[in-house]
Amino acid sequence: MRWIRFPKNHYVYELAIDRVVRYVGKGRNSRVFSNELRLKNRCTEYRIVKDDLNMREALQLERRRIAMYPEGQLWNRVTHGAHWLRQVKRAVKVRWAKPGARERHGLAIKRKWEDPNYKARVRRTMQKAADERWSELGYREKISDATKKSWRSKEYRQKWLATRKARGPTRGRVAIV
Repeated sequence: MRWIRFPKNHYVYELAIDRVVRYVGKGRNSRVFSNELRLKNRCTEYRIVKDDLNMREALQLERRRIAMYPEGQLWNRVTHGAHWLRQVKRAVKVRWAKPGARERHGLAIKRKWEDPNYKARVRRTMQKAADERWSELGYREKISDATKKSWRSKEYRQKWLATRKARGPTRGRVAIV
């Protein structure tokens, strides 16, 4: 049940003790090992069910995997349902209500974007997502049809042109005058 390569992005994993799956979780980086360390006195095995997921996909797969096992076998019977979501929303509301929270967050984000490695990683991720989207069958046609429909409206064209004129030239493009 051991895997060889380090998992990518978010992943779902299972921990087994004495060959019985006792925990299903989702994680990033070395999360699977942090659980194993807590159980170091037991014979533990771990398995990555699936990796290279976004957080939403990982949560959904984790819920499905938890539901597969009989009641009482897993130590984590919390399935991140509506109660969990309400707690998270409440905690976020409290955090943002603290004085200076938005300013601190803004500064932290600015510092992140000053890091060239972070910037490059985000750009690669965004480019990969765009490439995947545009390679889907029918997506180009869908966008083309929507654009043509918008441009048929005289009001839309006038609004778009007014916005472009107000911005002026951007990134080497010719300004519309």
